[in-house]
Amino acid sequence: MIGRAVPLSLLGMLLISGLAAWAQSFDLPPGSGKEIVENSCGTCHVINRLGAGYTPEGWHSVVQMMQNMEVPVPPEQWTVVADYLIKSFPEKTEAGRRYCSWSSAGFDHRVAGADCGVTTA
Repeated sequence: MIGRAVPLSLLGMLLISGLAAWAQSFDLPPGSGKEIVENSCGTCHVINRLGAGYTPEGWHSVVQMMQNMEVPVPPEQWTVVADYLIKSFPEKTEAGRRYCSWSSAGFDHRVAGADCGVTTA
C-alpha cells in the first residue's frame, strides 16, 4: 500500500506544478483595465480562465457577481473592467470546441477547453 502511495503522491505533485506553470503562461492582452483585472481577478482565480470568453451579457453577469462578492475594485473602475473583458475575451463559438457548462448563484457559466464531454455542433 505504501509503495503505491508514493508514486501517486509524486504524480499529484507533478500534475499540480504543471498546472501552475500552464496557468502562469497566460498573458493578458494590453488595454485599459488590464492591471485591474490582473491584480483583482488573478488573486482568486487562475487568470487563464478568462480565455474561455463570454458574451457581453455574460461578462456583465460575471462583473456583477464579483461586485456582489465585494472584490476590492473601486466602484468607478468596474465599467473599465467589464469593457476590457468584453473586448479582450469575446465568446468563442467555433464548431467542435469543447465546453463545460454549469450554473451557480443564478448565473450560467461555460468554460472552453474542458474535457467534460460537451461538444458544440
